[in-house]
Amino acid sequence: MKRREVMMAIGSVAAMATVGTIGVPANARQAATGIAHGFHARMKARAGQGDALVALLFEAPAFEHADCKVFLVGRSKGEPDVVFVTEGWVSEEAHTRFTATEEAKAYTARFGPLVEEWTSSDEIPVGGKAVLT
Repeated sequence: MKRREVMMAIGSVAAMATVGTIGVPANARQAATGIAHGFHARMKARAGQGDALVALLFEAPAFEHADCKVFLVGRSKGEPDVVFVTEGWVSEEAHTRFTATEEAKAYTARFGPLVEEWTSSDEIPVGGKAVLT
């Protein structure tokens, strides 16, 4: 690689750092992504209900909500009834307002028959890549 190409690559890495990589202060990452609140949830569906839980998650009204910037659904390879969700919101207040709506309450009520166990952790998405087709 020529020196110019190396310097351009370094500049690209530096530019990426401003939108959420290790070493960038949290407030700078939040400013770059617009995400100040989020969580990562692990849900264990009742036996044999993993597919139904995933289908329900893809009906989430948060997908269409402007304040929800990240909504990712994942599965455990080894435990088909374990499902993961990562959400990122512009603020905790926006998420709280959304979850107080009748639409959100009606949606979350549908989880009861499917979910056996639910845990979540404080996580604010700060960057990365997702190419899903």
